[in-house]
Amino acid sequence: MNVEVYDYNGLGTIIDPESDTKVITVILIGKQTVKCNPRPGIIYITGGKVTENCAEIEALKTYCAENKVVLICPKAVDEEELGKTYQYVYNKYKDLNIDIEQVTIKADDEHMDAAEELVEYVLDEFDTELEDASVFTM
Repeated sequence: MNVEVYDYNGLGTIIDPESDTKVITVILIGKQTVKCNPRPGIIYITGGKVTENCAEIEALKTYCAENKVVLICPKAVDEEELGKTYQYVYNKYKDLNIDIEQVTIKADDEHMDAAEELVEYVLDEFDTELEDASVFTM
């Protein structure tokens, strides 16, 4: 399965497995391929450890492909910068083919405080309830 790894707005790295697609006919345009079956998204806070060249990138790509989930890995650890990542996901969820209702916040052991702050920030700024932050395990 094809899994893309790319930078998003200089804020971090996205690990994006190939989406399910289908061909539909759009009047006046003809046949078009569109993404279908939006996937869950995980904002995975590691303080910028996940990059295109990190040691565990292949394992993360495999995890994303097998679980049909998009990993959004911000570089930031402070609340305001992490808020920019959530804003990006919120604005681009259709392009990313993510179900905005299935976005969760996870972190490594070292960054759980930042993950919990982001959950509170999203509730305050977007009036959106998220599950409590949890530790990411593959």
